[in-house]
Amino acid sequence: MRTLRLGSLIVSTFIIGSAEVVAVPMSSEMSRSLGRSVQEIALFPAVYAILYAVFAPMLGSLSDRFGRKAMLVPALLGFAATMLGVASSRTFQGALIGWALAGICAAVIQPNTLAIVNDVVPLDKAPVAMGRVLSGLTVSFVVTPVVSSFLATRAHWRIAYVLLAAVALTSSIAILRLQLPRVPASQTLSPWAGVRAALAIRGVGRRLGMTFLWIGSSAGLAAILSETVRRRFGWSDESAGIFAGFFGLCTVLGNAVIGPFVRWFQSRKRMVLSGMVATAAGSALVGLMPAPSLAVPVIGVAIWTLGYGAGGPVHQSVLGHIAGSSRGMVTALNASAINLGIAAVASLTGSLLDRIGVEGVFGMAVGCMLVAVGLAASISDE
Repeated sequence: MRTLRLGSLIVSTFIIGSAEVVAVPMSSEMSRSLGRSVQEIALFPAVYAILYAVFAPMLGSLSDRFGRKAMLVPALLGFAATMLGVASSRTFQGALIGWALAGICAAVIQPNTLAIVNDVVPLDKAPVAMGRVLSGLTVSFVVTPVVSSFLATRAHWRIAYVLLAAVALTSSIAILRLQLPRVPASQTLSPWAGVRAALAIRGVGRRLGMTFLWIGSSAGLAAILSETVRRRFGWSDESAGIFAGFFGLCTVLGNAVIGPFVRWFQSRKRMVLSGMVATAAGSALVGLMPAPSLAVPVIGVAIWTLGYGAGGPVHQSVLGHIAGSSRGMVTALNASAINLGIAAVASLTGSLLDRIGVEGVFGMAVGCMLVAVGLAASISDE
């Protein structure tokens, strides 16, 4: 895969991840500027994620019909326009509409980006390429909060959205220049018919279940990692933030070692299974096990993120390759499954955290991961 092609796809996933975390460090400044509470500002990423999850399957079959670039470039341009709209909005309602439209654009961007990887990369090289492209998502979780926090305190929160719009515009231009292979068009236009066709493919349903239970749960737990270590270990906000950054860096490392791991395991199924078990074990160390020293949560995060960062892209690359002419729909359903998993953990946290504690939330999520292990074990090797 040429550097230009890979780089433009990495930027696309970086945009999607940035939108999920850009508002969090700026919520106080945004609340003062828009005249609403911090809790109401938290609706922005929530609305973004919900509409992303809802619209991804509805729009997934369109890329199978009309082509990846025909959907991806307009979505990136639309995303840039919505971020500029948020930056220029003087009201809460206007900014909320911008976030909602951004979620719909995201429902097109990430599934098409990942589908392109499977379109252009042979199966034996796809896990490494998928890991590199998804590293853009991981890096955004580390870099974007730092940059947005700096801009909000030193300049203005609106600048962060202008920069995000500029990145989306740059990515659209780069992808417009790509020479992509012609993909056989699916004849399915109805979203529901597309969903039925995708789920009829052998193994897709169970793999989507794995995505929801494993990757969705892991990403949802990652979103509450700072709160987890504050409550369990009594750490300061600064220490918790550094630990969250360590989580992101270890995940990037997991993305980077996919190649050696694939050669070592000599089986994608064994690698995915190992990644799932590592994710569950590492999560349990961080959120369930007693921590007599700093080494326990550090080791836990290292195991968790290596399993999640290395196994997740392999799982998604296999899912994309078995999808065939329904690849756009399947990758869209996969994106929805991840976001629904995150939403489930967030909902559980919001309603039960004070009653069952972080240990209870982690325990339920780890249980979901173990169910995913059972699903993975029931699928024949690729």
